[in-house]
Amino acid sequence: MKGRRSLLLAAFACGALTCAERRAPDPSALPPAVTAVPPGLRSPRSVIIDTARRTTSPDLARRNLDAAIEGAWSHYERIGSSGTRTRLVSLLQLRARMTGSYDDFLAIDELTRDTAGSPQALIERAGYLTTVHQFVEARELLDAAERAGATEAMLLADRLTIELAVGADPAALIPLAQARADARDDTNSWTLLAGVLAASGDFEGADRAFRTALDRYGDVSPFTFATNAFRRGVMWAEMADRPDLARPLYEEAVRRFPDYVVANVHLAELEALAGEVERAITRLRRLVDSGVGDPEPAGYLGELLGGEGAAFVTEARERYEVLLRRHRGAFADHGSEFFAGPGGDPARALELAAFNLEARRDGRAYVVALGAAEAAGDHAQRCAWALEAEPLGERHPVLASEVRRALERCD
Repeated sequence: MKGRRSLLLAAFACGALTCAERRAPDPSALPPAVTAVPPGLRSPRSVIIDTARRTTSPDLARRNLDAAIEGAWSHYERIGSSGTRTRLVSLLQLRARMTGSYDDFLAIDELTRDTAGSPQALIERAGYLTTVHQFVEARELLDAAERAGATEAMLLADRLTIELAVGADPAALIPLAQARADARDDTNSWTLLAGVLAASGDFEGADRAFRTALDRYGDVSPFTFATNAFRRGVMWAEMADRPDLARPLYEEAVRRFPDYVVANVHLAELEALAGEVERAITRLRRLVDSGVGDPEPAGYLGELLGGEGAAFVTEARERYEVLLRRHRGAFADHGSEFFAGPGGDPARALELAAFNLEARRDGRAYVVALGAAEAAGDHAQRCAWALEAEPLGERHPVLASEVRRALERCD
């Protein structure tokens, strides 16, 4: 989000009523456009959400997911088939994404280490490495998979994901993603196109692609509905600088799947920003009390509680240290935000932000880096990163705002 720490601090700098009045956006009063969006793109007053389609109950879906993982493990241990491994890896990735069970990454790591069997094994390993932000190694494995007989269609989604992460011009990727969506016309292809369009700054086009992706989904699992809503929310809040459009999407994500950890955290941030601090505290405390493996809820809860939240901050710090030792690339950005804020170690935040920028050069990485440099009081580094990031701001209003703020203080 646009300077997560500064957003939360802004919410706490005034009384709850005053914050709600000053910060909670009134959709009817919003201007019709965001000037930082590339010319010709409009910014809508509201978002379209399909609340009518029914899905499996969240509790049943969670139990079914855990049971499916247990069954796949048992079958894989008995039979050891590549098909079972593929299914197991997919299920573990889904659980980690939805519930913050990041210990599942250890199992995925072990399951995907043997890449000798087939191009598919190389692709699965590359997918895991992409998840933990080891993009150079993932690219090499995709190249190896191509040499081993994988088609470009098999590789395209992973290749585009990597290219976006490392800062490639998304305009050059749109035709590839559009052709895939036209040819396959399925949920995954339209979701991929939505991500590319969002990176290009075409937020309305991306939103339409996200909605098309959901239209193409014919099953009843709540995970797809929740993930779709969350990704749309992240786009509007953290790229387009429209948190007012993001909040109903985050609410839809947690309505579809209440245990969706990252969606709850993002929603709690907007609740706190709107002055609804007690609501945010209650939301985060439920996650922490359930023992989630993601340290963000504890970190934010500790920040909201101030001095009373020291134990939660300590809990988050200890968990971040574990995750950073295991998967430094995957947690460098969130770790940087934590140490720049409640973690109270700006130097560590700056080091993690710089490490993150070595692997990825997208808008999010620069937003994190600028925040870390500001927290650390490193004026020269903040100015240098702002100058680097300035061209990206043309398609990323949140970054553009942070860059302008930084450059105003540069010589």
